[in-house]
Amino acid sequence: MRENYLYEKISNIFEKIDFTEKKIELMYLAAKEKIGFDNKYDNQVLTTLQRQLEGLRKKESLLLDTFLAQQISKELYDVKVLNLQNERISISNQINERKLNEPFSVLEQTKKVFLDASRAKKEFLAGDDFKKRNILENLCWNLSMKEKNIHKVSLKTRYDIMFKAPKKGDILTLLADSSWNPVVPCPARRFNLF
Repeated sequence: MRENYLYEKISNIFEKIDFTEKKIELMYLAAKEKIGFDNKYDNQVLTTLQRQLEGLRKKESLLLDTFLAQQISKELYDVKVLNLQNERISISNQINERKLNEPFSVLEQTKKVFLDASRAKKEFLAGDDFKKRNILENLCWNLSMKEKNIHKVSLKTRYDIMFKAPKKGDILTLLADSSWNPVVPCPARRFNLF
């Protein structure tokens, strides 16, 4: 089997997980807008935590002023400072956790997965052997050939969802298609892109 023939067969798999960058951007913007409306509660919680952190700074300053004025003992000062430091650590951890789980960061990662899938065929065909191998490792779990054709392909989970998703986008086609499973809908819905 010639190398070019093999590459063409493999690139046809990537064609099945291809979304145009225009569609990806449209889904991304729609999801970003939706999250913007749904994200008000998270923003309020983050603002409250930041206010609590600022309140701790004021308490620490007042405590230090009180200690320097010799209005409290060293032992009481040490206990209060330790309590404030523990509270600061707790609030800082909550803020960091909120920022890590922010919907926009997940959305950015999802967009990257779609863009990687969209660019896979073009980059695979244009790349050298190292690049081709890297693309295959990133997208596929397993790929086997039989009688000069692809016998089995097993894509990594996020790409497998795209691979198995119906390619026709209108709702009537999706509802009429008996193989469409509403529990595992099209990739855009799976990744909450609309």
